[in-house]
Amino acid sequence: MVRREWRVLQPDKEAIANLRKAGYPRVTATLLALRGLKDPEEAKSFLSGDGKFHDPMLLADVEKAAARILKAIEGHEKITVYGDYDADGVTSAALLYSYLKENGADVDYYIPDRESEGYGLNSAACKRIADSGTTLIITVDTGISAFDEAKLLNELGVCLIITDHHNPYDTLPEAYAIVNPKRQDCKYPFKELAGVGTAFKLVCAIEKSKPEGLSEDALFKKYGELVCVGTVADVVPLLGENRLIVCRGLKLISEGKNIGISALLEAAGVRRRLTSTLLGFTVAPRINACGRIATAGDAFELLTTRDTDKAKQLAQKLNDNNSERRRIEAEILKETVKNIDENESLRLSPLLIVSGEKWHNGVIGIVASRLVELYGKPAIVVSFDGDIGRASCRSVPGFNIHAALKSCSQYLERFGGHELAAGFTVKRENYDALYAALNHLASIQPELPTLRVCMDMKLHGYEISLSTAREVRRLEPFGSGNPAPLFYVPAAQITALSPVGDGHTRISFNCDGFEFTAVMFNTARRGFDFEVWDIVDLAVSLEVNLYKNTESLGVIVRDIRKSACFEYYTELYKSFLSGTPIASDALRARLKPDREEFAAVFRLLTRHEGKISLEKACKDICRVKPRFNYFKLLLIKDIFTETGLIVSDGQDDGENITYRLRSGVKIDLAASALLKRL
Repeated sequence: MVRREWRVLQPDKEAIANLRKAGYPRVTATLLALRGLKDPEEAKSFLSGDGKFHDPMLLADVEKAAARILKAIEGHEKITVYGDYDADGVTSAALLYSYLKENGADVDYYIPDRESEGYGLNSAACKRIADSGTTLIITVDTGISAFDEAKLLNELGVCLIITDHHNPYDTLPEAYAIVNPKRQDCKYPFKELAGVGTAFKLVCAIEKSKPEGLSEDALFKKYGELVCVGTVADVVPLLGENRLIVCRGLKLISEGKNIGISALLEAAGVRRRLTSTLLGFTVAPRINACGRIATAGDAFELLTTRDTDKAKQLAQKLNDNNSERRRIEAEILKETVKNIDENESLRLSPLLIVSGEKWHNGVIGIVASRLVELYGKPAIVVSFDGDIGRASCRSVPGFNIHAALKSCSQYLERFGGHELAAGFTVKRENYDALYAALNHLASIQPELPTLRVCMDMKLHGYEISLSTAREVRRLEPFGSGNPAPLFYVPAAQITALSPVGDGHTRISFNCDGFEFTAVMFNTARRGFDFEVWDIVDLAVSLEVNLYKNTESLGVIVRDIRKSACFEYYTELYKSFLSGTPIASDALRARLKPDREEFAAVFRLLTRHEGKISLEKACKDICRVKPRFNYFKLLLIKDIFTETGLIVSDGQDDGENITYRLRSGVKIDLAASALLKRL
């Protein structure tokens, strides 16, 4: 399995103390403190998901945009909503289109094709839209970098209103109005709205401009499901106003008012309580799959239809698209993994670069992400079609893939992206030179960073319970900025293994005498090589499962490694032998063996007289004595040597011992100097 760097986060102890005083349990208080919540009242507000929306009129240019749109509606001008092919862009377009249609506007929509047009406004589309009679274009989830297209539309006599949420440049396009919370001159207090959130704010501003317009709460009841889906799908931080959007939106989705979203959930087989995580794994990828391998128009039609039969047909079509996307992705991944595993120089390279002929450009980014997960290093996937290759790049924290591409830009036709994700176009004739240059850049890194597993806190065996999972549930909805908590569980012993489904594994554990069962996904693909009775460390998430109105604990193993307890207890024992006192009474109690544990070690040594692996001995004893640990084994071994029960031949290498038992020897444990010191 890929080596990852494990880290347990360090919370603010004062914040935890304040929250504990207010009555929050240990786990909840720690998780809240890690999310920057120190004040009990602030924590209460966070957990409740309550709050008020900010005034939409605080957005720069929104009043101007609202007035121009109302004028267009009243003057029967043709309006085109220009969206994007991802889930945020499609929900944004569906929301604004639906609102304008319901308010009597002559409105059309346009979503560019991912393959032939790419992201954002383009001149050919602008000319076609202008030729159709449109006099007002409103972009959603795009447009902030459309400098050339804004000039063209001005020349064509078409008014352009941009709504976007991506970071703007120092200068802005020459549009009539630009609504973007990230504008430097924008006073809107929350900057992390998704594209659909920004579009919703525009709708609220339009209504607020009317003498008797609908309130923001009333508008959210109508369009909140779309706002929720787009917000979750775009992986914006689920904090502040976004948290309010998703909390309220999930409730609306559960009521099933948007028949398109309900049909898609049914097609996806969702039968359990809806969460932001479930929404992100079911609805979002099915909408995105349209833009990747078909047309995003199908997803738009699904989200705007009021015909139940049509919704079911479109939902099944989206579901089929997603299945096809997964099939294509699996084929490409299988081919790339085979190439990597059969090519030693590629497998050992600090940067994975793989290429193929006519791989689907809509999924190579997903494949690159999978390769990073599998091999723990940056990955670039290039798809050639004729003389041109298009690539998607994914990296790990600490290796700036965009900077690497910039250093090799002489070989590229174009490139873009950021530190962890990028893309480029390259001519086939330049590919070998680019390959060599990128590998050279990666090879001269002092040490290429590894993937990290950041865990919120350590859990004791007794805390792996349904009650803890219920505590965790209180922090939903989870997403960027408020990720689902990941817990560190050290020194758990595997007691059973069984395959589940296609390449997954059900694992039973004993931790400090407390037993639990978990599931680990994709173990076959990830190179799972652990056996029953191995002692491991776990990174787990906890869930509350619901079946026939009965709740049960769900444990998901996100990562697993050989337990660090052996190294930890070895160093602790060396420190003890050198005279360093044990730090606390609680630790001393955990390290002091009882008579039954002495007897268990003696029986084991009797069975294996001659030579034994210390780690294996520890595993064997933990099977019957779950609270046993490696420190105790090292101590008992030395006490048996000290008292003359066993004689070592001096070939103890720290991992194995060669010994013989002295028969007829009775020992007095109370006389052991080592035991007295403890």
